[in-house]
Amino acid sequence: MQNQWTKSLIASCKKHLKHSPNITMRDKRERSTPLYLILVVYALISAVWIITSSRHLEIIPWEKLLRSRSYNFEYEDEESLVNTLMNPKNSRISISSHTRAHEFNKEKEHALKTPHFDMHSCDAGNNDTLTFPWKTPTFIIIGQHKCGTTALYSILREHPNLLPSTKFEPHYFDFKGKYIEERIKEGPGRKERLCAERYRYATDNFDTDQIMEDPNVMATFEKTPSYFDINDPALIKSVVPDTKIILILRDPVERLQSHLSMTALEGLSIKEKKAGKVNEEKLDKFLNHVYRHKKMALHGKRPKDRRRSPLFRGLYEQRIKKWLKYYELGESMLVLPYEDLRNEPQHVMDEIADFVGFPRYDFPSALMEKDLSPTRRSRDGKLSGRKATTYISDELRADLYDLYTPFNDKLADLLGERFRGIWGPKTNA
Repeated sequence: MQNQWTKSLIASCKKHLKHSPNITMRDKRERSTPLYLILVVYALISAVWIITSSRHLEIIPWEKLLRSRSYNFEYEDEESLVNTLMNPKNSRISISSHTRAHEFNKEKEHALKTPHFDMHSCDAGNNDTLTFPWKTPTFIIIGQHKCGTTALYSILREHPNLLPSTKFEPHYFDFKGKYIEERIKEGPGRKERLCAERYRYATDNFDTDQIMEDPNVMATFEKTPSYFDINDPALIKSVVPDTKIILILRDPVERLQSHLSMTALEGLSIKEKKAGKVNEEKLDKFLNHVYRHKKMALHGKRPKDRRRSPLFRGLYEQRIKKWLKYYELGESMLVLPYEDLRNEPQHVMDEIADFVGFPRYDFPSALMEKDLSPTRRSRDGKLSGRKATTYISDELRADLYDLYTPFNDKLADLLGERFRGIWGPKTNA
């Protein structure tokens, strides 16, 4: 195609400059002027053609090259990387946009295992074949209310190789749980109905195009704390069987205090919150629930909807048993204390990376301090005005620890010594 283009251009030039005795030298110069423009345009087009036809060249923003861990550069500063790029004798960079393979050689070759998501195709019935990325999401964050799931989500979403769900909290398996159970119940055609459900969940809650096209995406995740309270985790296991679960738990008394602090500020403006005002009506109602349910718990009774009870939310041992029927600790389920996230956030991030299987990443300390600070921020980063104000008396706090301690011991029996004795008056004094 290029040869035909060149021949046509040369023929046009010859025709333009054809000798004629009636044309003066000035006329020749004037008539040849467009030729120079044609040659310049031809040179530019040829240069563009050569560049774009190259199979081993991709234009990468400088900031992305320095920031992205996918290129596996091991340099402390920009200057040392510049020197390597400008002196390629001992180093070689080959970036292919077609194979999405990224290599970098300096004395020894470093190879990056390119992220890969298997495409899953299944029959949804009526000759309808659905295709979507398998193992979407790679993991789900769950936990009790006020246990630090939002802080964990906010930090992880800054990882360059992680892609969160398109919705902040999808609530797919709790709000729609009974409808999903009906759609995938046992019976004829369950295999096809399960195919359609898996496709619906993946495409409704994740950017599946980006998952397949962005080579930096190595894992996907969503966060919905209330999944911890669903009736049967088998529902999640059926729809996304290879997805891992990360559960984060907090000292139940501190969790109750945080829940109370949030409730006391409901319905108030940011200005009122910063002025120290509280919603006395909601505060009194909350504390009345706590006192009444404490008496019920001491007598071995439970409220009708204990999942919504502020006090019974802290009885983790009763809830986690049903999860352990379908998920194995350390293999498909990781349980973390919120206190570890607060005290050693980078260590917890590394633990999650190793558990899920994506590269470790050094998160900025300022980011983790912001998300784990006593004064929380809203999703847009602005101060929400909430602070860790104490509304529980010392007497009630002591009673609550007496109530929770036996259940905490049973939880440690299930989860291991990591949870033994980590919650109590002394650890949170």
